[in-house]
Amino acid sequence: MVIEEIVKSIKKDIAEGKFRPDQRLPVEKVLQEQFSVGRGTIREAIKILEGMGLVWIKKGRKGGVFLTDDSVQLAWASLSSKFQLEESKILSYIEFRKMIEPKMTFFAASNRTGDDIKKIKAALEQFDSEALSLELFAAATEAFYKTLAAATQNNYFVNFYRQTLSALAQATKLVYEIPKCAETSRYFYAQIFEAIENKEPGKGEIVSESYLVQIGDFVKNARQHGIHIAGRKKTIKWGIIQDLSNMTVDYGKQSAMGLIDAARYVNENGGINGKELELIVHDDKYIIEEGEKIYQRFRDEEKVFGIYVQATGTNLKIAHRAMQDEIFMFSGAPSAKLCDPAEFPYYFCIYPTYSDMARIAIKHIRETWTNPDRNPRLVFLFPDNPYGRDPLNASKSYAEELEIEIGPDQIINWPTIDTSAQLSAMQEYNPDFAFISSTAKNAVSIFKDAHRMAIKTKFICNMRAFNEELIRLGSTTVEGALGVQPLAFYGDNVSGMEKIVKAHDQWHPYHYPTLIYIDGWANILVLVAALKMADDAGELSAAGLKKVFEGFRNFNTEGLTPPISFFEHDHRASTKTRVFKISNDAFIPVSDYIDVGRSKRFI
Repeated sequence: MVIEEIVKSIKKDIAEGKFRPDQRLPVEKVLQEQFSVGRGTIREAIKILEGMGLVWIKKGRKGGVFLTDDSVQLAWASLSSKFQLEESKILSYIEFRKMIEPKMTFFAASNRTGDDIKKIKAALEQFDSEALSLELFAAATEAFYKTLAAATQNNYFVNFYRQTLSALAQATKLVYEIPKCAETSRYFYAQIFEAIENKEPGKGEIVSESYLVQIGDFVKNARQHGIHIAGRKKTIKWGIIQDLSNMTVDYGKQSAMGLIDAARYVNENGGINGKELELIVHDDKYIIEEGEKIYQRFRDEEKVFGIYVQATGTNLKIAHRAMQDEIFMFSGAPSAKLCDPAEFPYYFCIYPTYSDMARIAIKHIRETWTNPDRNPRLVFLFPDNPYGRDPLNASKSYAEELEIEIGPDQIINWPTIDTSAQLSAMQEYNPDFAFISSTAKNAVSIFKDAHRMAIKTKFICNMRAFNEELIRLGSTTVEGALGVQPLAFYGDNVSGMEKIVKAHDQWHPYHYPTLIYIDGWANILVLVAALKMADDAGELSAAGLKKVFEGFRNFNTEGLTPPISFFEHDHRASTKTRVFKISNDAFIPVSDYIDVGRSKRFI
């Protein structure tokens, strides 16, 4: 038996409680016989355990190898980082959780703060999704247990759960398909939260253990329901980093649903040449630091092939690292800053960049301007974050070229509630147009305040603000609004829409979809097409996928986006799209495809 296997075996015995802190390990001769190795091998293993802080060596007549005070906790953490849950051992894992989670709940109820309650409640709300898919259920479960561990105010629990999240995610996915497991989990999680909120540690401990007993019974009876917890096919892992609970949750949840449903459709129809596309979804709460942590986990533990990241700031932060790690980014932030292949060879996106879409809006303003006596006036409304600032330099430079006058920027941060001060300041300049970079949920406040203040400026939205939610939330206040949108609206008469609508109506009959849902589908369908080509060529790698994408010329997305072309010197998917207008609760195109060209200075 090799040294690593001896170390792992002893760590496992420590974690399972076969040895107590300060207890002496068996003498060398006993360990030699147990593992059938020589003295030198045992001594090397002991040195490793000592270096890990699990044991200490006492010399002299009463000496030996003793466990440290922290040995059990350290062994848990060390083992868990390499713990790959075998599906046949799911019941053993549940028994393992019974040793920890009831006590963790006890201490969470005893020590929680008001801030902990808010965080646990926010995590619990993720289970309220109208379409709680396997991937979203796993992400919500992880979020719940992370906040639960934090509420104990005990770093051992926090560190342990940070290390075991991969195993927890695997277990969650395995039991998801068993009837009543998801519903039972949501019910018990609510009861656990209630006990913690009311500071009832005894009740919390009992509820936590009862939950695990119930889930164990479901697993034992799985075969009676025709469910076989079996091994997976060969998979291609793709990490998803989305905001599922914070500033852009309105976009994040719909987009995640589209991504997940599209992957399900692909897998039910042969996958990627027989391989399954496995999406691993995590909530970064629209916080860059959270996104960085998730990326590290994707790289070090999940070993993903590639990632999709929603937030512009997170994409910008991790892109260089991902390129060095050769982790492919087929991502959701069309920042021009990431489209230069010399710097970001494995970064691709399916739409025009934010800069090019803003330039399309500006070109539309110039082409439709009819007053010969003066030039149009334009201002920019945006949140002070990487997404809001992303297109500004390119937009203003292009506007000056077209002799469009630029007024003072108006920063409108999220969550957007009252924009009266910014709109009043904007009115002092009296612009003809205002370009909004936001989300629909936040942009609605701008429209409602502008309507109340009788402002005559024409608003033109970027793609993230201009969707069906803007009409639903803004009602008559958004009538006449303009927007740049490369994606097909849900239900549009394009060839790629039929399968999406059919799948959605079958899987989510009571859910209200928007083009954000289409966004998720389009990303997966284009990615899968490229993955199949790379696999066919025997080059299923970051370099192979890059080669395939750089061969795309007017790739047909069946009307879900403009045709896509990537080049070795330019990773912008397209530089053209249309401008729409909201009229009587409908999106009406007011332009043909406007192309602003592939000028190198705009990437």
